[in-house]
Amino acid sequence: MFILGIAGASGSGKTYLAQAIQEGLPKGRAVVITVDSYYHSQHKLSLEDRAKQNYDHPDSLELSLLVEHLQKLRSGEQVEVPCYDYALHTRSQDTVRVMPTDFIIVEGILTYHLPELRDKLDQRIFIDTPPQLCLERRMLRDTVERGRSKESVLKQWEETVFPMFKKFCLVGKQYADTVWQGDQDNTQNIKELCLKLTSWRR
Repeated sequence: MFILGIAGASGSGKTYLAQAIQEGLPKGRAVVITVDSYYHSQHKLSLEDRAKQNYDHPDSLELSLLVEHLQKLRSGEQVEVPCYDYALHTRSQDTVRVMPTDFIIVEGILTYHLPELRDKLDQRIFIDTPPQLCLERRMLRDTVERGRSKESVLKQWEETVFPMFKKFCLVGKQYADTVWQGDQDNTQNIKELCLKLTSWRR
């Protein structure tokens, strides 16, 4: 099993990159695990209080469970990955069953935060994207896909998203094996990586 980590700011292009790499690998032999799936359950809080939480701080995530899941997958065991409901700001009752496979791609803002999580990764990529472009992408995603107002997106960006990126995510860049530019075309990088991984696992 080869476990690839991808980290970067919100809106940097992590999800796009993870999906592109998954599609570039042999069909059915790669799975993407999103760190966001591991947000703590907040069913005990009101919806109003849930919306006020800082979702860009490491304490908002159950990263220890992700570490446990990666260990189980590498040992040949299946895992039940939580499902997060962005509309309700908590975990849903559903889970996604993930089976051991040749390639696991882990993507998220805080993929490199815990040493024990970094140690589970065979290769680490950091996507370095200009903050203004990240904000523009996040604005488009949250207003179109999540029904939020532009004012609320900007407020969250200024109060928590960007400050937490500088404090907790950006430092993860030093742990990356390679840094890709999120404002450039990485098609060739993706092709070369997929070719290398496929040849390694063949």
